[in-house]
Amino acid sequence: MSMWSENCKNGVNKQINLEYYASYVYHYLFSYFDRDSVGLKNIANYFNKCSLEERDHAHKLMVYQNKRGGN
Repeated sequence: MSMWSENCKNGVNKQINLEYYASYVYHYLFSYFDRDSVGLKNIANYFNKCSLEERDHAHKLMVYQNKRGGN
């Protein structure tokens, strides 16, 4: 049973999708800067860290959504 409105569930789901999209973009940037022809490893590592952080945000929101009875 859901403990909150459809509006709230939809808002959290939208934010989860935005977090995953940001993670994807950061991961793409990591991939670009990690290439041998570019070779900016420190910048690549920075974007990889950003990607993981955004994925962690999405995970936390999903856990919260589940606790509230959302899907």
